[in-house]
Amino acid sequence: MKTNGRKSSTKARARSKDKDIDRLFADGRLIDRAMKRAVRAAILDHKRAGNPICTLKNGRVVWIPPEKI
Repeated sequence: MKTNGRKSSTKARARSKDKDIDRLFADGRLIDRAMKRAVRAAILDHKRAGNPICTLKNGRVVWIPPEKI
């Protein structure tokens, strides 16, 4: 059976990506930074739109108005 080499290189790239993902999860710092940036962006979007956000404080839900964000 003849192959054009694409399947093996595609599989190799997939394995390489899997290793990269495994490395990211093992370290975790890049994921933590990305999550912090995403949360900050979402909070700022709420503030710009004039929407409150909610958070937990002492086990209770607290609403924060946009002017206090």
